[in-house]
Amino acid sequence: MDCRYFESEIFMKRGLFRISQFTGKFIDATVERDFNTVDLSNKIYLSRVFYILALFVTLLFAYFDQFLITDPYYPYSVLTVRLLNAAFIVIALFQLKKIDTYDAYVKLTTLVITSILTSLVVAELMLEPNQDIYVQFDAIIIICLFAAPFLTATRVAVLMGIFAFISSAIMLSLKGFSAVQTQLGILAYVFAYVIGYVISIHIGFSRRLDYKNRMRLNAQSEELREFAYRDLLTGLHNRRSYVDHFAKYLDFVARSRGDDDGVFIIVTDIDLFKNVNDQHGHEAGDDVLMSFSNLLSSTIRPSDGLYRYGGEEFVIVLSQCPKAIAIQRIENIIQRLNDREIFVYPVKQLITASFGMTQILPTDDCDSATARADELLYAAKNKGRNCLVHD
Repeated sequence: MDCRYFESEIFMKRGLFRISQFTGKFIDATVERDFNTVDLSNKIYLSRVFYILALFVTLLFAYFDQFLITDPYYPYSVLTVRLLNAAFIVIALFQLKKIDTYDAYVKLTTLVITSILTSLVVAELMLEPNQDIYVQFDAIIIICLFAAPFLTATRVAVLMGIFAFISSAIMLSLKGFSAVQTQLGILAYVFAYVIGYVISIHIGFSRRLDYKNRMRLNAQSEELREFAYRDLLTGLHNRRSYVDHFAKYLDFVARSRGDDDGVFIIVTDIDLFKNVNDQHGHEAGDDVLMSFSNLLSSTIRPSDGLYRYGGEEFVIVLSQCPKAIAIQRIENIIQRLNDREIFVYPVKQLITASFGMTQILPTDDCDSATARADELLYAAKNKGRNCLVHD
């Protein structure tokens, strides 16, 4: 069988993980949402640190505003807004504990950043020409908000764009600022916006690239596990997988309701398979094995199991069915084989199989139950092959 059978979905759809160079987001909305959901706990922790720092800086600004702003309305305007902003941040800190979805996180963080920007705008309205250092503070805050990966680059760009536009308009409208001061102030906002946006795109791209690589490693690990637990020729689960799955079947046995709800192991072996390989070669033998495994697969329910145990030997596990039904299903397989449902050119011999069936007991382990079914298989061989023997 072609090994590409085992390629995982993540590699079949690599385009889902393409990252936009202009927004720093996964182009596929589902992948972007998965990324944000997986990373939500880290975002909440980072936001908690940011809120505490923002609270400290807001109170610090509220204290130093009195030395920089001489407007007579200061106590009733800037201070009020600063304190309201501080109160809002405190409320947001408590609300952050209740966040359990990414959408709720985005809404809360957007409101916090908007309140911080609003506080800055109110302070800017009180600026005087000798206090244009506030513009430098604003530029630093813009870059920091861009660089902190709270929101997507697009959302932060919109918020920062509105703030930079309003701040530039304030610089132009306020009297007392020289042309040089106004131009430098506007350039500071524009420069901070552009640099911040580039930084935000870079951080977003890097974090998503790391997530993409982690997903790829996980997929490769799963793919390697499939190789370890699958038979390369037939694609069926192998002996190792059967041993690992046996605990699940014992659990079915523990929850069964008696004879009408049993779990049965059937060990089957293609009759005279060596003749096929000797007379027609291993390629024809592989075709017979593939056809036989496909026939068995057509009888399997989701709760059943089918394994290539080794060579021409297979194990079937029929779960949660009455014994009479289990016998009937195996006899149907024997009938289909005798109806020459398997025909592989140039093999002319009738392809049949022998079956040994036993019911799994609560006291069984994998070895004991399989050995019992194997003994019944040999009994079927001694009986003349092409039949089922059960206990």
